[in-house]
Amino acid sequence: MMSSQIRQIALTKSECKELRRRIRQTKDRRTADRLRVILFKAEGYKHSEIAYLLQMSINVVTQCLQRYRAGGLEAVCCTNYQGKKAG
Repeated sequence: MMSSQIRQIALTKSECKELRRRIRQTKDRRTADRLRVILFKAEGYKHSEIAYLLQMSINVVTQCLQRYRAGGLEAVCCTNYQGKKAG
């Protein structure tokens, strides 16, 4: 296991409820999946289990969790991905 992996996340019942509400209301599947990463980690799933359940790489799971630790749900929801430059 990598030492940079986040071991656990503690969420209150109201935080879990808010997270589930945001997952239901988001129109973007990728954003919903990033929010699910946080929810699954709070429920005790391992990085590899989350990656399997959401069909994403362990690196993406780790990045989502690191973004959450650094900036909360807003950091997880917004992305600055611009795609590759043409040419």
